[in-house]
Amino acid sequence: MLKLYQGRCKSCMKRWTKLVIALSFFSSGLALAQSPSYHVGLAHLTVAARGSSPAFALTVMYPTMAQSSRVHFGPYSLPVALSAPVAQGRFALVILSHGSAGSGINYRMLALTLVRHGYIVGLPLHPGDNYRDSSQAGLLSVWRNRPKQIEYAIDRLVTDRSMATHILPHRIAVIGHSAGGYAALVAAGGKADTPAMIDYCHTHLRSAEPTCQRVKNGQLPPAQIEQTADSRIKALVLLAPVGIFFRRHDSLALVTQPVLLITAQADSVLTPSDNAELIAKRLPNQRQLVNQLIPNAGHFSFLSPFPKALQGKVGVVGEDPSGFDRRSFQHQLGRRIVAFFQHSLSKF
Repeated sequence: MLKLYQGRCKSCMKRWTKLVIALSFFSSGLALAQSPSYHVGLAHLTVAARGSSPAFALTVMYPTMAQSSRVHFGPYSLPVALSAPVAQGRFALVILSHGSAGSGINYRMLALTLVRHGYIVGLPLHPGDNYRDSSQAGLLSVWRNRPKQIEYAIDRLVTDRSMATHILPHRIAVIGHSAGGYAALVAAGGKADTPAMIDYCHTHLRSAEPTCQRVKNGQLPPAQIEQTADSRIKALVLLAPVGIFFRRHDSLALVTQPVLLITAQADSVLTPSDNAELIAKRLPNQRQLVNQLIPNAGHFSFLSPFPKALQGKVGVVGEDPSGFDRRSFQHQLGRRIVAFFQHSLSKF
């Protein structure tokens, strides 16, 4: 179901060869992924307001030896042990940044897989751009604050009384879907450029990119968005990321970490040529890039399947292209990301 993306230019051949080698590792890496050995603990934290960022909720899922049980969160049901002790040992930390108007629970299958394989997963709920309140989605304030909130989530967890002694501070990674992928890149040192988005929206009048409505209404001013790169971030996983902001040739020059970039072939929200493909070209460390294309996947195929109570009620976010098996893909996705982290974080 997963394959590498092959570019259209002759100059891409060397890069293509490197990526084939990378995939050879990645496929074999599935065998390296240890069998799950942990139950899943879950706790709710709050990250205090800081600078221009409001306070926000941070769910943390972590390895535990306590027995789990089915716990209901509205229409969702997760096999977790609430506020259970963290398992003995120290674990890599992964921050998972959700897409616009989403939440961490949308990625529960991926989070559960990571925790069972020995990762602590932090799930920030980005203020003003989540399922409860999306009133600020696409505004400059959100684009500025999302990357900061990744940094603040890391700060909160590495200083938490219960978590700090169980986190390997030199093994921290970020997963971002859609707007979360953009945030991951800026947190890692990327420089975003809103004029690139403004120009795109003016020349693609039928674009499904949600921010274009803000541009149409004159609500996204020209601005540069950057922050000091968080050197604690050692690897990135980008799932159908927003990439239009990174049109400048030097926009990702400081992002040198290993990157797993996964593109949905049938993405009608963030067209790959203007987003994921652009990011792939801008990343300076091509040897550290694993670039994959998911045939027939849509933009929202990276979300866990919705429970029966919500099926048919959530609109396009619950839909996939005809013939695409989201549940099966989620199992594959989790295993591949675990294998990627086992390889990319093991050197630190």
